[in-house]
Amino acid sequence: MKILFVHPPIGNAFELFNAFKENAECSIEMLSYEKNKTLSLIDKIRHKLKVPSDLYNYNKLLLSKDLANINVVFIVKGTMIYPKTLKKIKHRYRNIKIVSWALDNMYVWHNRSLFYTLGLKYYDLVSTTKTNNVEELTRIGAKKVFFHDNTYSKKVHRPLLNKNSKYSHDVLFIGSLEKERFESMRFLAEHGIKVHIYTDSWQESVFNNNSTNLIIHPGGLYGDDYAEAISNSKINLCFLRKINRDQQTTRSIEIPASGGCMIAEHTEEHLGLFKEDKEAVFFKNDKELLNKVKVLLDNTKKRNDIAKNGLQRCLNSGYSYDDLAKKLIYEINQITVENYSNDRK
Repeated sequence: MKILFVHPPIGNAFELFNAFKENAECSIEMLSYEKNKTLSLIDKIRHKLKVPSDLYNYNKLLLSKDLANINVVFIVKGTMIYPKTLKKIKHRYRNIKIVSWALDNMYVWHNRSLFYTLGLKYYDLVSTTKTNNVEELTRIGAKKVFFHDNTYSKKVHRPLLNKNSKYSHDVLFIGSLEKERFESMRFLAEHGIKVHIYTDSWQESVFNNNSTNLIIHPGGLYGDDYAEAISNSKINLCFLRKINRDQQTTRSIEIPASGGCMIAEHTEEHLGLFKEDKEAVFFKNDKELLNKVKVLLDNTKKRNDIAKNGLQRCLNSGYSYDDLAKKLIYEINQITVENYSNDRK
């Protein structure tokens, strides 16, 4: 299977690219290695209007490239890909398969674009980590939607214990700040729990922090720093993004895979991923969160056992990007060559 990967070499998508690259069942190339484009004012306006600029010239590159030897065009999200580009690819290469993969909820309007919505019918497979999206994306045009759980990178998310780590915190949160998350952590702080937050979204004017127990570190953590912080902190908080209607998130897997003791919001999907109080701890409200944090801080053995068992669950249950690559290859191989006459109308 020869795959053309359409996304900059950054983030979780790049981890999936590398997993494909290591898989003997396929060969993969990236359409362009350009990354970290800066949005102009016009780009920002177009983004708001849901007709985003093609920052990486992907439409031009796709139509100018000879795809005769490509079996799969693998597009991450695809909000910048024009429907007419997908239609032309289908017209020129009848047997090619086009796949859309995203970690975001691609049904909710703030993640979608007009291009993505109108182009859905040209994708042979749409992959999602949101169970609701299976029915929702099918309803607005997707032919086949494949759900999979979130995943971790074996090279990035692994235990990095360090006795002298500067990230040895009692309670840690890494990620974007939203009102509900911040209020939950401030509740902990007001009840005597010291919480360290590493975030790219800190705005002092938006989040009022009057507690000395709530320590904000402007700027996120990535790579080895991310794994080291999780590994060396006693408790790692995992919050879900309400606007995306999350039942699980990337940190749901990355924290245990990095050897961290995780306490996360209670959902049925979390319960399916990890055994409660053995591989992870779950909470339903701030009061329960506070009580469970106190119990964990007072019980080193319980914390260590949960961290150890959570890591083992990740290793044994196929939660890595390497495992996901295998699943996606299988799903793509199941796609039969269909009659594309509807696509050319």
